[in-house]
Amino acid sequence: MEIVTRKPQDGLEKRNNWITQMAEYKQKIEHLDSGADEDFLAIGDILIQARETYKGHGNWIKWIDENLPFSPRQAQRRIKAATFEKKTRPWCRT
Repeated sequence: MEIVTRKPQDGLEKRNNWITQMAEYKQKIEHLDSGADEDFLAIGDILIQARETYKGHGNWIKWIDENLPFSPRQAQRRIKAATFEKKTRPWCRT
């Protein structure tokens, strides 16, 4: 049996990677926040990814409040719209 030792910086490195990832999501959302329908759905897709990345790191609502140019309720609407669009996309094509 091989014993794997964990380097002390492994946890710090994971945290730094997570912080970088969340900052990238924030930057993409701010860039897309123009109000166009496609951007609304694209932001919803990014929020879905960000929410998955954020799991286990604290208060998701607080992160939205402190980092995004819209409210948690608006974020929820964008997530729901993107989720609905993904589910119905095959039937919406003309």
